[in-house]
Amino acid sequence: MDLEILPVPFKYNGNWIQMVVDLINRYTMFGYYSECAGYDTIRLLTSEERVLQYTPIS
Repeated sequence: MDLEILPVPFKYNGNWIQMVVDLINRYTMFGYYSECAGYDTIRLLTSEERVLQYTPIS
């Protein structure tokens, strides 16, 4: 990717872009898996069969 065409905060700063992309990926996974506690005993069922038993704290 050509870093010269990016806006100022990203221009010539490949390490910062890498960090932002990694954080977006991790936060998305954290948000997805943070609901697992709310499924309690039915967490191993398929996604079509699961229903939240309570709202998780996270």
